[in-house]
This record gives sequence, C-alpha cells and structure tokens, in this order.
Amino acid sequence: MTAESRALEPDEWLTPDEICTELKISRRTFDRLHATGRGPRFKNVGRSIRIRRSWLEAWLDDTEATA
Repeated sequence: MTAESRALEPDEWLTPDEICTELKISRRTFDRLHATGRGPRFKNVGRSIRIRRSWLEAWLDDTEATA
C-alpha cells in the first residue's frame, strides 16, 4: 500500500497482533517495546490496546530518523 492510498483511507485502529504481522516482529518484542515506553502511541480500549495507523507511521518515521 502506498502513502497516497493510505492518505485516502480513514485512520484505522490496529491491534498489536496486526502490527506484529505488518512489521514482522514477535508479540514478545512488541510487548517489550510497549512496556518500556519505546513503542508507538496507544489507547487503552477495555483490557486491550489499539494503535492508530497514523501513530504507527509517525513512530516508524521517528525511529528511522533517530537510527
């Protein structure tokens, strides 16, 4: 999916498992990033968390810039 096509779609809410699949990381790695505050911004929804696609993209851009 290109950046242009994402801009046309609504800002979807992603689950941690969807993010892990997309980034090809383990759930344990995601949980570690989340627990240490180094992961993407999130929102608690009941007992689970959700991450907006725009928050994920911003986090990826930020981590790329600092690497």
